[in-house]
This record gives sequence, structure tokens and C-alpha cells, in this order.
Amino acid sequence: MKNLKIAYQGIAGAYSQQAIYNFFSQYKLKVEPIPNNSFRELFETIVNKDALGMVPIENSTAGSVVECYDLFLDYELEIIAEFKLDVNHCLLCLPDSSLEQLTQVMSHPQALSQCSNFIDQHKLQALSVFDTAGSAKKLVELQDKNIGAIASMLAAKQYGLKILKSNFQNNKNNTTKFFLVKSKDKNYEFQSKFLNKNKCSVIFKTRNIPSALYKCLGGFATNQVNLSKIESRPVPGSKFDYLFFIDFDGNPKDKPVQLALEELNFFSDQVTFLGCYHKE
Repeated sequence: MKNLKIAYQGIAGAYSQQAIYNFFSQYKLKVEPIPNNSFRELFETIVNKDALGMVPIENSTAGSVVECYDLFLDYELEIIAEFKLDVNHCLLCLPDSSLEQLTQVMSHPQALSQCSNFIDQHKLQALSVFDTAGSAKKLVELQDKNIGAIASMLAAKQYGLKILKSNFQNNKNNTTKFFLVKSKDKNYEFQSKFLNKNKCSVIFKTRNIPSALYKCLGGFATNQVNLSKIESRPVPGSKFDYLFFIDFDGNPKDKPVQLALEELNFFSDQVTFLGCYHKE
């Protein structure tokens, strides 16, 4: 079997690349990670280059990745799996540097914020760059012993950097949730390994009637279907109209889910089923 092409946002050493390796190692499948500069480029790669995509959707500290939610409106994609990656931030430096020599540290703004206690304690100047792996690559280019980078263990290995400290973020329970997605018109042999499909994701837009959202969600309550997430996003090009993204437990083959979806469809102008997959 040839290597599976899996697109991700970022450069080599990104946490998304680590998520790809960790997820597919469970199934003993070989992969070819494909880096992309932006989330839109990632979605384009999935659609146009016969690739799957590892899409970050939510972080337990920083919240939802709203750009990715919005992009699901523009592309015909299906969620086929969910994966949660524990984020282990590492402080990296050049091989011949040390913590005592550092005066500055660079990384993505979220990573800097998530490690602010350590940064403040050691009186380091925080420098924002585009992404975590990018900070590791830039450090190698700069060859400055006074600068450190916050990135993954994979990035340290990728760019030959020394790890001064690991897992030093303020909140040790720092986890990012990813969706593994594919084009709706593509199917892959390995999907037969995903047996327990017990969670679904849907996008919907309510009808313009009183209590519309209440009525859309009422079917889940009356049929005992557990909603695990609801996220609202502005309708592109509108003035204060909203779409809603929901995650709920169950499978469309279950009668309670079928009844809940019937009510949702009745009180909605638009419903898009994003996929049914295994709940991590």
C-alpha cells in the first residue's frame, strides 16, 4: 500500500505534523505529510491533490480555530475521524547555547501566551512569529545563542536544536483537537478500520422565526441526544445572520438521532452534515 498523503497547515516540525504521525501510527499506516502555508491552502490541497487533511479545530486553552470552521462552508469535505494531541511545548536553543545565555524567546503568539509564566520568571523578551515550527527554523537561520524558540519535540529533531525544557506551559492539560477530513467524493480503504462511529458534526442556519434556535435544538433534548458543542459564526456577506456548528453523540442510524435531525431540518433553512466518526 502506498503512503497516504496527509495535508497539514505549517512547516516541518509543526504540531499538526506530529498529530498525523501519532494518529496513523495507531493503525500502522505509512503517511506522507504535505505542508501548507495557510488553512485555505490546506483545504485546497485536500480537494485538488487527492489528499486527506489533519485540521486543527479547537484547543483546550485557546478555544476554537474559527478560520477552519469558516472554511468548511466553502469546501465539500467530510470528517472521518477525531484526534486529540497533548501539546508539549519545548524550549529550544542552538546546540552550543544554554538557558543562562537566552535573553529572548520566539514562537507563535499562542505558544508565548501559554508559556508566559516561565518567560516572565526568566525575564525573557517574547518575540512573535508566524508559527511554532517556524520559530525553530528561524533560530537555525539566525544562529543567535541569545535567542530561544518554543516549539515541538519534533521541531527540535527536524532542525537539530537542543531541548532546554519540555512540557513547561502554564497549563499542563493543553490539548488540541483535530479532524481528519477528506473530499466527500473520495473513499479510502483504511476507513474500514474506523468501526465505532458515535459522534456527528453538523452546520445549520435557522429559519427566520421566533425561538428558531430553541426549536432546532429541542429535538436533541426530547430524544435524549447529547450535544457536546455549539459554535456560532457569521453568515458570509450578511448583516448579523449566523450559522451554527454542533457536535453531538450518536449515529444517524440511531432512531433518536434520526428524530432529532428531522426536527433540525424542519426548523432550518440550511443543514450540512459534516460527518459521523469515532469520538476520542
